[in-house]
Order: sequence, then C-alpha cells, then structure tokens
Amino acid sequence: MSRQRPIYYYQNFEEDFVQAPQQNLRLPLDYSWQQSNNFSQLLKSRISTRLARAFSYLLCNYYLKIKFSQAQILIPYQQQGLFLYCNHTLMVGDAFWPFQLFNQQKIALIAEPANLSLPVIGKLLPWAGALITPSYSHQMPQFLTAIAHRIKTKKAVIIYPEAHVWPYYTGIRPLNLAAFHYPVRYHAPSFCATVTYQRPLHGQRPQITIYVDGPFWPDQQQTSKQQQLQLQRQITTCLQKRSTFSNYEYIIYRPRSNP
Repeated sequence: MSRQRPIYYYQNFEEDFVQAPQQNLRLPLDYSWQQSNNFSQLLKSRISTRLARAFSYLLCNYYLKIKFSQAQILIPYQQQGLFLYCNHTLMVGDAFWPFQLFNQQKIALIAEPANLSLPVIGKLLPWAGALITPSYSHQMPQFLTAIAHRIKTKKAVIIYPEAHVWPYYTGIRPLNLAAFHYPVRYHAPSFCATVTYQRPLHGQRPQITIYVDGPFWPDQQQTSKQQQLQLQRQITTCLQKRSTFSNYEYIIYRPRSNP
C-alpha cells in the first residue's frame, strides 16, 4: 500500500512545523561560549564529539543514506576556517550530517537555544561544538568572539539561515541577511550545501543528495553591508539552482489560503 503523503499548510515562511520541548527557551544571562582548558571539560568535549561523529556515521549511511556531491571542493580549505550555509530540512539529520562532510575538520554548528531542550542530544550539542545563538544583546560580543575563535582555529562554521526546520521541504526559503555578516567580518570563505530529495527506487523514503558549492567571496571594495547582500544573493541563487534537483515531495507544502 502506497503511503499517503502529509500536507503541511503555511501562512508564512516563519512558521515552525517542528517544536522543541521548550521552543521559547532563552539562555541564562551568564551563559558562556568560552572554551575551557580544564581537563575534565576537554575530555567531555572530546567524548561528546566522538559520540556525535559515530552517531552521524550510522544515521547518514544506514538510515538517511545521504550522498554528497562535489564534497572534494572543500579539501583545499581544510586548513583554514570557513562558513557553510545550508537549507534547513532534516530534523535530526541537520545536526549530524556536517560531521560526515567534514570528517577531517572540526565543526561548529550555530543553533537556536530551543535545541538545548531536545532529549538526549540537546545537552551534548555545546560539548560537540555547537554555538548557541544569544538570547540577550549583551551576550552578542562574547558570541562573536567565540565565532572568531572557531575561524582562527580552522573550524567549519555551519549556518542554517532559513532558521526554521521544514522537514523534507524541496524549495528555498528567504535567507536571513544577518547570517552573512560573519564571513565579511572575519574575511573567511563561504560555501553552501543544498539538501535535495530524489524519488526512491524502493520504498517511500526519498534518496538524499547534498550538493556542495563554493567558495563565495564578496567584493571587498564594497561596504560591509553591500558585501553581506552580495553573499546573500550569491548563495540564495546557488541554493535555488541546486534545489531544482529535487524531484520528490515526501511531505507536501502548500500556502494556506486566506478566509
């Protein structure tokens, strides 16, 4: 019997179809992004990262069965910090597939505070390299310092500029302009990864192919704001082009008609 595909109706692109246990969670006022040199904390971070990589291997290879296309373009940039922009369409997968793409490079995943409330993996995210976005304006300088440190220490910073996860969505939603501030500020290369969905040969679950493109560099003769806009346009165009390789809607999305 064929599967009845669910239909999700949306009013705007800011809607949440996936709710964390504490969707409106805010960080403590004294939350710290500083990495400690304390032995026990370093050990906890190393163990958490290894567990995340092991789970990523099993999830991506045996359950999601993800294929990467053009991943080799990242090889020349493994010895420097970079930014990777991705569409946000896999609930658990988006937290883990970057570990497979960057199997020779450490990553730092930018995530919303609500992710800390996820069962089991939530509390492990910061230890495995996740950078949680600030809840208060006074926290922003320390957050930016943390990003600068990740780039300086040659990590790949992963960003989902669509912000909200729409499971198996095959289009590209508007990308938050503020997310493109970082490559301009830190003069680091930007790449994009487009998650696409193909009709399966067997069963109902789609084949997943992730296309990697880049690097993208803004014109440094322009102002910082113009460089942000240029990067946003370049990466939006690339994501939209690659998204046309999706040919299967595992979940159907339709705009909600106004009464």
